[in-house]
Amino acid sequence: MRFIKKFFKWFLIFILLFLVGFNIAIVITGRYYIYKGIANTYLKGEVQPSIYDLEVFNNRKVEMGQPQPWPEHKNLGKLALSKEERDLLERLNTASFLVVYNDTLIYEEYWGEHGENVYGNSFSMAKSVVAILIGVAIEEGYIKSIDEPVANYLPEFDDEKKNITIRHVLTMSTGLSWSESYVSPFCDVAELYYDTDDRDLSLNRRTIEEAPGETFRYKSGDTQVLMYILAEATGKNVSEYASEKLWKPMGAESDAWWSLAGDESSTEKAFCCMYATSRDFLRLGKIG
Repeated sequence: MRFIKKFFKWFLIFILLFLVGFNIAIVITGRYYIYKGIANTYLKGEVQPSIYDLEVFNNRKVEMGQPQPWPEHKNLGKLALSKEERDLLERLNTASFLVVYNDTLIYEEYWGEHGENVYGNSFSMAKSVVAILIGVAIEEGYIKSIDEPVANYLPEFDDEKKNITIRHVLTMSTGLSWSESYVSPFCDVAELYYDTDDRDLSLNRRTIEEAPGETFRYKSGDTQVLMYILAEATGKNVSEYASEKLWKPMGAESDAWWSLAGDESSTEKAFCCMYATSRDFLRLGKIG
């Protein structure tokens, strides 16, 4: 009994010291966004951001136009997955699985709380949406070439970053500093997800670590740079441009939403966090 009491005493002391040290680290590094992350994940019984975080942040609407519902195959709902296919999908914690053949929806299934009208987070698929919109902006003449310097659009790159081109940003070979970890809360991508000053983080605070164009390194901050280029070139935020050039032309059946970095006047978290139904996300594959 004495051993157990002693164990719990030292265990509680350890927990207390850990919490004190953790808070000191937050204060020293200035990463106060971690408190918001704890409130929005751990206190919800989760250990990381969820595809159902729509209500956690402010959002901007990506407006739909005239809906064009998917043609449904006569056997929709009757086809079955093999055991191996189902096992694989369930190991991956799949929320939805849809298949289109010849522009006709032939298979559709949802798991857990997901469903036909449930919004889910795109997470990094949003990066592809932003890249598509860069291509559209080039076609429309807003951007001359992907080999233009980013400094032509963003004054924050008119310094040591002046040799970085849009191509470098698209291919994530900017050579700029960035920490992309999905475990440590003390990393840039966690700050980008929860903090509000995304422009300072993604444009100002990054420094050259490698020569641009030489090395691919996955960096969510680079996609945030693309968003700012789009806004400067087109005069529209990424939600407006996505609505005009993608969501309306492809006949989305529902509005989409893009989470914002701060209040309702702030910018989108373009590196992630576009919310839509699975049927509408499927349309992005169709137009591709």
